[in-house]
Amino acid sequence: MARLLGLGFPGGPEVERLAEEAEEAIPFPVPLRGQEGYDFSFSGLKTKALHLVEKGLPKAALAKGFQEAAIAHLAEVVLKAAKDTGHRVLLVAGGVAANRALQERFKEAGLEVHFPPRGLSQDNGAMIALAAWRCYKGGFPPSPLSLGATAYWPLEEA
Repeated sequence: MARLLGLGFPGGPEVERLAEEAEEAIPFPVPLRGQEGYDFSFSGLKTKALHLVEKGLPKAALAKGFQEAAIAHLAEVVLKAAKDTGHRVLLVAGGVAANRALQERFKEAGLEVHFPPRGLSQDNGAMIALAAWRCYKGGFPPSPLSLGATAYWPLEEA
């Protein structure tokens, strides 16, 4: 969304800042509403954002609507998983953990929620790059280019 709106990097804080300026939100559909599982998907939300940005609608209202739909999606999936599993403790990590609106939504849900300090809520790509750098500096051999990607790698095999 940040790139579509011509905002800086990292985009999350920029979208949040712009969303806070808006009085009204342009409505966005909440992805995968009513789904059976616990998947997250923002592809339809991003496509809708592209079409709305192309219409020249107010950037702040777009940012607010996008953020509201994204947070609703995250909250619905996480709260469904908590209800289904009986877990009452939630740890939120990555860049999204710094979003104040998301923090408020999860706190209102009645779960015990933990967020890292704002300065430690970083993009997952940066964390992966740091891990790779530490492996490189630690003398671990690089993975072969033939190594395939696995989206859902069981932890016991990692």
